[in-house]
This record gives sequence, C-alpha cells and structure tokens, in this order.
Amino acid sequence: GVTVVPEIEMPGHARAALAAYPSLGNFPSRTLPVWTGWGVSDALYGVQEETFAFLRDVLTEVLEVFPSPHIHIGGDECPAVEWETSPLAAARITAEGLPDASALHGWFLGRISSFLVSQGRHPILWDDGENPDGLPLAAAVMIWRDPEHGRAAVRRGHNLVMAPFLSTYLDYPQSADGEPPGQPAAVVTLEDVYRNDPLPPDWDPAWAARVLGTQGQLWTEFVRTPEHAEYLAFPRLCALAESAWSVERDWHDFRARLDAHTPMLARIAPHHRRVRTSGVTAEERRTHSGC
Repeated sequence: GVTVVPEIEMPGHARAALAAYPSLGNFPSRTLPVWTGWGVSDALYGVQEETFAFLRDVLTEVLEVFPSPHIHIGGDECPAVEWETSPLAAARITAEGLPDASALHGWFLGRISSFLVSQGRHPILWDDGENPDGLPLAAAVMIWRDPEHGRAAVRRGHNLVMAPFLSTYLDYPQSADGEPPGQPAAVVTLEDVYRNDPLPPDWDPAWAARVLGTQGQLWTEFVRTPEHAEYLAFPRLCALAESAWSVERDWHDFRARLDAHTPMLARIAPHHRRVRTSGVTAEERRTHSGC
C-alpha cells in the first residue's frame, strides 16, 4: 500500500499561517501578505508559548488523520534574521540559556520533535534542521544538500532519507534545450536521476540499515498546470524508482526497457517528456518488454 507522510513546515516556510495568525510570529502586531513567490522568506514562527500551543493543536489533528509512523516537520531554510531582532526571541534565548539566535532553530525543532515522539511518532526533517544537541534520535533526517550531511547524521544514530537535489529534484529542467521550464536552477537529466545512489559507494555498508530510502521532489512554484507536472515527473520518476529498488544497475539496460515501455507510459502519463530511443534493435525491445 501507500503511506502518506504529511509535512507541516516549521519554523520557516510558514507565511500562510503567519498571514492568518500574526500573533504566532516574531512581531505579533505586524500584518504579512501570503507568500506567493519562489524563494526563502525571513518570516519565521515566533518562539512564544502561544505558537507552540498552536502547533501542538495542528499536529494533534494531523496525527488523527494520518497513521504514518513518520511526520515531516520541515526545518529547512530558516534565516535567523527575525529572531536576531525580536524581543520575544531575545527573551527566549535568555530563558533557555542559548548562545545566540541561530541556536533557536535546533531548540525549536527539538521541542516539536519531542512532542511527536511523546505521541508515538517519528519526526522527520530536512538536513538544515538536524541539530546534534536538541534532536531526539527517533527523528529521521532527509538529506537534500551534500550527502556529507547524511554521513554526520547517521554517525549520530539518525535514520536517513536520501534526496540530493542534483539527482532527485524533479522540478529542475530536464535539459538546457529551452523545453517547458522548471525551476531556474541546475539541469537534472534522466541519467542523473538514474545514477542517484541512496547509499553512496564510499559509505560504510553497515549504514545501509539507517537509510530508509530515497525521495523525488517536485516543487510547484514554476508548475502552472497538471500537464506540466506530468511532463517534469515522467520519465524521470521511472528512473528514480529503479534507483531506489535496484542494487546493481545498468543505464543502457534501463534505457532499452524504458523504450519498450514507452507505449504504456504514453497511456498513463500522456504529457511525459519524450526522450530519444536508446538505439537498441526492435528484437531487443521485444525482449526487454517482458521485464
């Protein structure tokens, strides 16, 4: 079956909540518009008790709806600018004996993570939020930046989900040929996705038990229609699936099998990106179509 893992972003990427409930922010009298663009906002949740009561209420309802053992709490892209200037944050830093505003990030996520653990769930968060001082070991870390962040987290005893952006971000363009655009960033080709290895070859094989799997991301700031989403997802999602379940992989063999399955892909995802055939013969395609 399919397990849905909800993600409730905090303490950043929360402009919608802060626009609706200004009192949850660092400057409660301020009114913020909803964030409608791409990028990172400086606006973060505040660290007052009202904010934590709100987040506990939200998460309690999430737990009632989703039986997933993991609950994602985000934790990524949290500039400390507001915490550096907020009187509420300054009071919390003093009360908790923290060294500076940046330390609020780990403290905040540790507090929310401990709540989820107390409810029998495993928090999961992006590697920006992995903090050796405040994060319970029951938390899993999703690695989207350098795999070295995963090496550090697994040594501390955390489970991982490997999602490096240069091989799993499906919102990135698939070529530099002026195709329907994705996020204005690096190109992630079909082969890049296929060569994604959830367990990097230079890692200790004993760490394999700590790697829960891999994940593809399709952020939609630059996706305007379902057809565009389908175009970005396929056939790269086919390559991601095979990289996740296969230990021994062969790019040319995969391409031949993808050719053979193109008619089926055209039926289930008619707006997928067309790729040139691999050059295998018709007989080879017939052979691979039975795989």
